[in-house]
Amino acid sequence: METLPQELITLIASYLPDQGQVSELAPCATISQNWQLAVECHTFRSIRLKSTELPHLTQILTGHRIPILSTLTYEVVIPSYADHRCAKFETQTDIKHNNEAFTKAVCELFDMIRSWQADEATSPSRSLALTISAVYSPMDKWYRPKAKRQQDEWDWQMGKRADLWENRYKDSVVGLLGHTELPLLSNISSFEIWSDRRCIEPMTAALLASKIPQLQNVKLELRDNQKNDPSSRVQYRYGLASELERLSIEALHKFSFTYRCGDPYNQYFSAPSVLLDTDPRTDHLCLALQKLSRSPILTYFSAQSFTISPSLYWPTDTSTLSTWSNLQHHEVKLNMTTPTGEWYFIRNPLDPIEENDGQADSPDLDPPLSDPDSDSDPDSPLSNDSHIPDTHRPRLEARNCGDYPFRHFRTVPCDELMNPLLHAMARAAAHMPSLRTMTLTSTLRNPKTRDFAVSFFGVGERSKKLDIEAGISEKARLYVCAGTWRPAAEVLNIWREGRPGLEIRFVEWVENRDEQFQYPG
Repeated sequence: METLPQELITLIASYLPDQGQVSELAPCATISQNWQLAVECHTFRSIRLKSTELPHLTQILTGHRIPILSTLTYEVVIPSYADHRCAKFETQTDIKHNNEAFTKAVCELFDMIRSWQADEATSPSRSLALTISAVYSPMDKWYRPKAKRQQDEWDWQMGKRADLWENRYKDSVVGLLGHTELPLLSNISSFEIWSDRRCIEPMTAALLASKIPQLQNVKLELRDNQKNDPSSRVQYRYGLASELERLSIEALHKFSFTYRCGDPYNQYFSAPSVLLDTDPRTDHLCLALQKLSRSPILTYFSAQSFTISPSLYWPTDTSTLSTWSNLQHHEVKLNMTTPTGEWYFIRNPLDPIEENDGQADSPDLDPPLSDPDSDSDPDSPLSNDSHIPDTHRPRLEARNCGDYPFRHFRTVPCDELMNPLLHAMARAAAHMPSLRTMTLTSTLRNPKTRDFAVSFFGVGERSKKLDIEAGISEKARLYVCAGTWRPAAEVLNIWREGRPGLEIRFVEWVENRDEQFQYPG
């Protein structure tokens, strides 16, 4: 066995199962030094790590093991809290401690990776992929021990326990403390950050990405969860735009961005603007993303689930405009509202008005989710530290931000708002010589109506749902899925001029059936 080449031993080890509770791979590390190296090539290739385990990792991930590492997934653990605090909203003190823990965990992570750069012999290659996958407290609902969580849920359902669950921190944001200095990490090529159950401050996520100058792949999964605080929502959006401007784009191949905030469920609701009061005509976030989409070697761009404006496609100042020279795939999913709070969609005049549609809302009859004898300040989402449970009235809160009552009737694009957006999209597409696919979609939330979509497919690209004719992929196509609505002629002409030979088709779906009719444009 000792005479076998190291490469062959490593290949043999790759066929041994390393899944489940019993691993057949780990014991092989005791056979010989060659087998130990072969096993470590697998066990240290991808590591999932909690921030509380970082000191242990620095002790075992040394020497020849460091260059093996290619994927590091990091979970930030913030302070736990007493059981009675499960029924209390987070206080400013809680948030401060969370931010301190988050800052410490991120700084230690960056310092560890930075230390690997000092020695080229032990430094990972630039293919290292870093993911910050979660931020949580051990007392958060889905991170409690399973037996305790199940017992807590049972007691809560039986009325024996007060618990706000994830509502405890729904308005809280975790981020870096001000003036935090982080080193540049040149040995990372892929960075992802997920703002899932806990909301990570958007500008913090972009700042972390800006500290990695050789990034090839970026994925930012963020949440815009400040519906109840419009002024903070505006500042977070602007801060995110400012940090995205600093992102290094020279090596960027793939950029994926989500800033999730659902549309109001009450489509009569007038959403507040998310733009600065001092500059109400400029969408800084869409401008920053549009500049990113023009990165010199970028091939894939995705922006999902947020309010967009034509600035995402076309700049207001074209004096410095450059082409999207290498971009091949451009995907956008827009919310139904604009950044100024208007709606991209209107009611279909042929749809009947429901009996209770548009009537005044009923009084808030929801019982609170905790003891009504609460000492929480109704004007403040952050309560004090007593043992009396805080009151949470979900229906009243939902009404205040437009999520109650449910009124879903907007299904037809608004000409005045949708055509300028599609006009900007068409102009951008005409400056993308390498473009293969381009999509703009929106979920309408109406069970009787298919989602809105404008989709371009280049020669050789296929759509499983829309390419219903044999051989259709041999030509470039533009599909408009908007029922009987049609874009302005000027929009279609820009597409035709930019893509000679383009075939335009309007798609109408049969209600409640997976059938469609297509009409030439």
